[in-house]
This record gives sequence, structure tokens and C-alpha cells, in this order.
Amino acid sequence: MIGAVLPFYHHSSLGERGKDYWQVMGGAVARYTRNDRLWWLFGVGFDDSDFGTTWIPYVGASLILNERWSVSALLPWPQIIYAPSQDWFVSLGASYSGNSWALDSTTGAVGLNLSGFDFGFGGGMRLKGPLWLEATAGVGGLRGLTITDGEINGPRIDVSSSPFVNINLTFRPSFAD
Repeated sequence: MIGAVLPFYHHSSLGERGKDYWQVMGGAVARYTRNDRLWWLFGVGFDDSDFGTTWIPYVGASLILNERWSVSALLPWPQIIYAPSQDWFVSLGASYSGNSWALDSTTGAVGLNLSGFDFGFGGGMRLKGPLWLEATAGVGGLRGLTITDGEINGPRIDVSSSPFVNINLTFRPSFAD
């Protein structure tokens, strides 16, 4: 699977770089299926522009414990899923929230700001065919983790003061049906 994200053309008003420029974002993943119960995923995402190129790796595995339980250790979205039927599931896990790229306007140094992770409990139910309604609620934490030119500034851990609720309408096509 290969992906790219639009838009490709931007304008910056930052200092000497106050001009139009091209930007490409995308990525690629590869999935290795070990057997019916275990698969591995390896991938990378990138952002390339006049301000530099940043790469983000993805790695992990998913293990189907039995017909109803699975554990996904895919970073950055680990979760445990219980599916009592083919039409609904519940999950417990974590995901990125509020990520951004930070740019020093004087030096042009690019920094990755992982401004938070959400830890939550959720569920989903099939509405019709591949259309699902999903909801998650939980708390946010690990605020303020930044990575700039290989230098890491540690996170502040405060998971008690930032609740969240997320509702999604998701299209999940299946080639097995």
C-alpha cells in the first residue's frame, strides 16, 4: 500500500522563506503475514518540502488470540480488541492526538511535536455493509513530547485533566465477504 496526501503547493510567510514552495507527503507500508493468527507491519511516512524532509517509521504486529480477541501492537496505535460478533466490537488502546510539525523561523530547523496521546475505551457497530459507527472516550496524556534535529524533550505526564470523546463514521471494506 502506498499513499500520498494533498495539497502539494503551499505559501510560507516565515522570514527569508516567505515564498511559494512545493511539498509532498506520503508513505508506504508492507505487511508480512506469518500465519492465520499473526501478521507484521513495517512502514514509513514522510513530509518533504523546502523546510526539509522528515521521516516517521511505523512498526508492529497483530495477534489474533481466538475468534473474539486480538492484540494489536502496532506503534503508534496499540490496542486490545474484543469482537463478540462480526457486527460489533469494543477496544482499549492509545493513539496520537494533536501532532504537528514545528518550525524555527530563523534557522529553518524542523521539529516533530507529538503533543499528546489519547488513552481510551471504545466500540463500534456495523450500520450496514462496510459502514460502521464508532465511538471512543478516555483521557489524554504524555503532553509536550518534541523531537528536533535528534534532540528529544521529554513529555509531561498528566492524564487526569484532559478527557476526550470521539465519534466516527467509518468505511471498512472487506474482501473476505
